[in-house]
Amino acid sequence: MNYEKNFFQLLKQHRGYCVLYENGEGILYEEIIRLAEENVQVLRDSGYKMGNVILVDVELGWRFIPIMLAAIKLNITLIPYDSFHNPSQFLELRKIFDKDPLFNSDCLTPQGNIKKNYSPFYSNNVLDDVCFLLYTSGTTGNPKGVMLTYENIFANVTGILNYFKLKKSDRLMIVRPLNNASALTGELLPSLITGNAIFIKPPTTPPTTIPRLVNTLKITALCTTPTVIHYLVSSFQKYTSLSLKKLVLSGEMVNEHHIKKIQSSFKEVTIWNAYGLTEAGPRVSCLTTSIDLQNVNCVGSPIMNVQTKVINNDGKELPEGEEGELLVSGPSIMKGYFMDDELTQEKIKNGWLYTADIARIVNGMIFVRGRKDSMFIRGGNNVFPTEIESVLLTHTSIKDALVFFNKEMNKTKVCAWIVLKKKISIDNIYEFLIKSGVDSRLWPDSIEIKNTINRTSSGKIKR
Repeated sequence: MNYEKNFFQLLKQHRGYCVLYENGEGILYEEIIRLAEENVQVLRDSGYKMGNVILVDVELGWRFIPIMLAAIKLNITLIPYDSFHNPSQFLELRKIFDKDPLFNSDCLTPQGNIKKNYSPFYSNNVLDDVCFLLYTSGTTGNPKGVMLTYENIFANVTGILNYFKLKKSDRLMIVRPLNNASALTGELLPSLITGNAIFIKPPTTPPTTIPRLVNTLKITALCTTPTVIHYLVSSFQKYTSLSLKKLVLSGEMVNEHHIKKIQSSFKEVTIWNAYGLTEAGPRVSCLTTSIDLQNVNCVGSPIMNVQTKVINNDGKELPEGEEGELLVSGPSIMKGYFMDDELTQEKIKNGWLYTADIARIVNGMIFVRGRKDSMFIRGGNNVFPTEIESVLLTHTSIKDALVFFNKEMNKTKVCAWIVLKKKISIDNIYEFLIKSGVDSRLWPDSIEIKNTINRTSSGKIKR
């Protein structure tokens, strides 16, 4: 089905709850459509048109939806922002769009209506076909505006719905902020097209509320990072009969320590491992069978209409099974980086998106090893921080870990920061590595104990 063409027709056919409140009540699809149409009229009367941008605060929660729908209807470029979790990124964004109004709680009624006319300022023809302009710093810190067109978005949604077969009776919880591509394209839009109920976790509430809400709201589908769900395992164990049927992991690499605990705690839940990046729409692939503990870095086969290949440092395509940089092509690949043609040309060449992820492809399945820019050579072998982090997390007293490397006197020094569950010595950790038979190339040169490790609002480590 052409979801782009039939999107609003589909929405008008849905009945029942679109949005759920914490108390179990909610807002019907008919009401969301009415609000969206009223907001369309306000924006049109204000002079908004194709090429304009609308900056929307993700803290609006469910009220984000009727503004997003209005923007899509009018072909206005939506820029979601998260000033709560990402104040520095918001300030960078504001330097570009300094005169455009911010659509936040001050601009909307509690019912979701735009209060009055707000005049647009910024206009750029390059944005005429752009649906979402998502500012992402990934885990590295430099904000980039990813332009995702209507074709990009709906091609990706089509591919996602081809495997993520939601039902109208499903109840999906969105826990990541709505400026996250996975939350928007991977969860919100597929749910709206399907007609199932959605609960949007308020950005200001802690992740510790998730298990309780999954239980009380009878949530059937949850998408989050491995770190977040691993952290919540003990809280979920308080509830003996969860309605949860499907758990989709994405946003970071799964490690053996995490998946063992997750699988043992969610025995009746289907667990998938998805892979993607904002620049790809975001979804590239998804493993829809059980995660193999021997191959936890398998992220499945590409979604519909997505092509992949692996190349070496010379740009030559590698045969099956050999490791190199993963390239992705297809209709969901971004238009480019906003106001940065040079970076766009570095990232997209001849229609192929250079992911900077090291991977191999075997029998059509993608195995992601780690980030190209974080890899280092040790003992003649490629080593990734995630491999060492995974080893450290097998120690029962280590709660979290971050590994990085420093160049000192032409020598690579591997450093590890750890967060402890209970007090142990550094010597104890090295003794553990020796007794466990861990390859010495995976031993950190230095280990420091920290109180916490910084993560993004979606749960990824800030490297």
